Amino acid sequence: MKFTLSLILFAALVSRATADFDVYMELKTEFWLVSQFAIWQEPPTDCVRQIWPAPSWPWLNDVSGNKKGVRCKGDGCDFNGDAHNIEQLEMHFSNNPLYHWTLYNVRGADGGNMVGLDGKVYGACYVDQDDPLADYVCYTPSGGDNIWRGGNRKFRCESRFTAKDILDTK
Repeated sequence: MKFTLSLILFAALVSRATADFDVYMELKTEFWLVSQFAIWQEPPTDCVRQIWPAPSWPWLNDVSGNKKGVRCKGDGCDFNGDAHNIEQLEMHFSNNPLYHWTLYNVRGADGGNMVGLDGKVYGACYVDQDDPLADYVCYTPSGGDNIWRGGNRKFRCESRFTAKDILDTK
């Protein structure tokens, strides 16, 4: 019995450590200010090798059908907004495989379920804005001060999906 329980606990810890992903809201400037979203396995630390070349998804009002991006509803959707005030976060990263989930009522400490288009729960996301070291601001590698990309972590999602799973669809 002890061996089985230990094995189950170990398997749960290992599987938890290998999956999951963070959802960041980003602001990026080039010629104008752009709001977008990025997915990371762990908070990024290298502007040149990680952040600048990383893919992002646009903030859209509609992410149905073939429209890929993130739809955010609520007062916490601003870059510096409190993610507890986000009412819905709909993430559509890919149609094949289908990575399209919506978080509902993420205000509570228990977070919100990742609900797929089929109504099944694929994980849960929790507000995770307590670590200022998880956020980033990077200026363009060419040295211009007016071109930058900044990220503010909004959620930690616990699921069988990893950031790599999502990024590989881009």
